[in-house]
Amino acid sequence: MTVQLLTAADADGSSGTFALNGSVSVVVSGTWNGATITTQVSPDGGTTWVAAGSTTTFTANGHAVLEGYGLIGRLTISSAGTTELNAWIGY
Repeated sequence: MTVQLLTAADADGSSGTFALNGSVSVVVSGTWNGATITTQVSPDGGTTWVAAGSTTTFTANGHAVLEGYGLIGRLTISSAGTTELNAWIGY
C-alpha cells in the first residue's frame, strides 16, 4: 500500500502522521531549491518528535527505509522557498 503524504508542498510545515510498526519506505521528489525534508518519529503519540536518522533527511529526490515499532512518523519541510515537494510512504 502506498500513501501520498505531500503533494506539491511549497511551505515549511509537517505532513500528516503515519504508523510505524515494521518497515516503511519513504520516497521524496520534486523541485527542491534549498529545501530539506526530515523524517521524524514519535514514541509518545506526537508530543515528542526526533529525527529518524541522517539517512532519512533529504535535500534531493531519494528513497529510504524506516524500521521501528510502536511509533508514529511524519515528514517536516524546512527552508522551503520556490519548491514543489512530493512524498509517499509504502508499507
